[in-house]
This record gives sequence, structure tokens and C-alpha cells, in this order.
Amino acid sequence: LPDIEGEREPYPEEYTIQMALLAFRIKEIVSTFYTHAGKRISVQAGLNCGPAAGAVVGESRRFYCIYGDILNTASRFCSSAGRGKVVCSEMFYQ
Repeated sequence: LPDIEGEREPYPEEYTIQMALLAFRIKEIVSTFYTHAGKRISVQAGLNCGPAAGAVVGESRRFYCIYGDILNTASRFCSSAGRGKVVCSEMFYQ
């Protein structure tokens, strides 16, 4: 989103709603899968929003990598979420 005179515009509410719905839908779909040992697979998610940067990395095996404190925070939320839980930051919630 544009940075106008040092102030960021808030994300459109629809963006955060769609991200949350996607996280819950992925959780729902993955819960229908089982390991070879018969255990149900589960996911957990951390949601956050803010500035980040991305780039294609690698020569022989290229992949897209995203960098930023916002991603580190989302990763921490994901790590602290219990199995099958979706956790979001206060900024994301607002």
C-alpha cells in the first residue's frame, strides 16, 4: 500500500478477511488427510500484515523468498499456535 508522507494506509478489510478464510479453509482441507501411520494431519497458522520484500533466489534451483520482520512475527505466532489453530497479530485483527 502507498506510503504517503510517512503514514501507511490500512489494508482493506477484505484482504484480511480473505487471508483468514484461506487459513481456515486450508486447515479444514488438510484435516481430511492422514499419514501412512493413520494419524490425521493438522496445520497451524500465524497471520500478520505489514511491509515485506521478496526476490527470486538461486541459480540452479530458483525459488521465491520473502523477507521482513512482519514475516518473522507471523512465524512466531505460527510456532506458538496449538495444533489446528490460527493465530493473528493485533495489527491484523484491527
